[in-house]
Amino acid sequence: MSHHNTQPGGPTASNNRSTSRISSTVSNTFQAQQEAIPNTTLQVGITQHLNLPPPPPPHHDGLGEQHNGIQRWYWPWGRPQINPNYIFIDINPNTQEVVPKDFIEQAFRNDAKLRKIEEALKEKVQECDEIKEHWQAAVGELNDLKSSKQKFVVDDAEMTAKWKSLQYAIKNLARTYFCNLIPLDQLSHNKASFLRGGSPLYQQILSTEGQVHLLFQSLIWKYITEGILRNPTIVWGENLSAAFTTLLKVGWNSAEDYHAWRAQTGEMIQCMKGVHDRQRRQLKRELRKISQFMPEDKLSNEKYAMIFRHSVEEIIDKAIELAIIFNQSWSAYEVEVVSYGKEFDSTMMEYGEECNAPRVDLMVSPALIKFGNSRGKNYDQWLVLAKSHVHSFVKHPQEEEDKEDCLIDC
Repeated sequence: MSHHNTQPGGPTASNNRSTSRISSTVSNTFQAQQEAIPNTTLQVGITQHLNLPPPPPPHHDGLGEQHNGIQRWYWPWGRPQINPNYIFIDINPNTQEVVPKDFIEQAFRNDAKLRKIEEALKEKVQECDEIKEHWQAAVGELNDLKSSKQKFVVDDAEMTAKWKSLQYAIKNLARTYFCNLIPLDQLSHNKASFLRGGSPLYQQILSTEGQVHLLFQSLIWKYITEGILRNPTIVWGENLSAAFTTLLKVGWNSAEDYHAWRAQTGEMIQCMKGVHDRQRRQLKRELRKISQFMPEDKLSNEKYAMIFRHSVEEIIDKAIELAIIFNQSWSAYEVEVVSYGKEFDSTMMEYGEECNAPRVDLMVSPALIKFGNSRGKNYDQWLVLAKSHVHSFVKHPQEEEDKEDCLIDC
């Protein structure tokens, strides 16, 4: 037996051999375990990207084992199942916070409630805007009532068009029902007196073919002018018209003050009272009296009589419409009647055809003149909106030997 000197506490040869065998066994076992485990590094990388715990190693009976002092934990229930509908993202703890599911549900409920509140607020804002518009309109109307600058305005072209419309209605009525010659021996004293109001030459006109309707146009216009257009307040009724005319006779400082009061008061009365129905009926009834000069065959025909009544009503309605404008307008309107024998004036009159007669024998329709403007100024200035249509009847040179007056439609 040989003896080897060893330092106190040092390993013996027997111990060394035993240690080598243990180390080799552990090393071989660890290497075998590593070979049995698949690519763990790749799996751990994928798991970290999905924010999941690392995948478990091969199955063991225990919850984990320790290698080289490192404890490795395993999933006791196996590999986790990932829902493919979920989206996994990295969470930055500096800017993001993990909250419970109840918090998310409450946030959704709050968001839905906020949207409903926003919709309700939008509706209320619209209602507020509508109320604001109505309020501003009411304030504007109130200011207009307080201000004297708000004026009833009618365009000159519109006024002329209304006048021409009345002129056409009268002409159409006269041409339809009063175009036949009227025997002079059949005229009563009252009828003759009425026709003389159109022209002193009424006998010659009634006896000349194609001239009779001109006389009746003149007669209708004179009734409209005297009965309505020169007294436009009559459309409110006789009593109110008389009271209004009396107030207009009060002394005024200027024409501007006179017409301002007239226009404002006329507009107020028209809004409150309007046209007096009984007065309208009376005006139509008076004009229908001209039917006594209609031919008997048309007068007895119900169809012609009905058309005649409608035509008379149309004429009166158009005349009343003009009278209403006269009452409310800040401009002053005047209807100029041309009397028999008046010298022809081209600024106020016009012939139906070219004529050089110096004087007027018959006024077919009057002239319409406007004074001032819609602003209530310049009443010393005037404008002819419609000239008077006139006719002159002169002797024809070739018929002087007959010593009879010939009627020539100029």
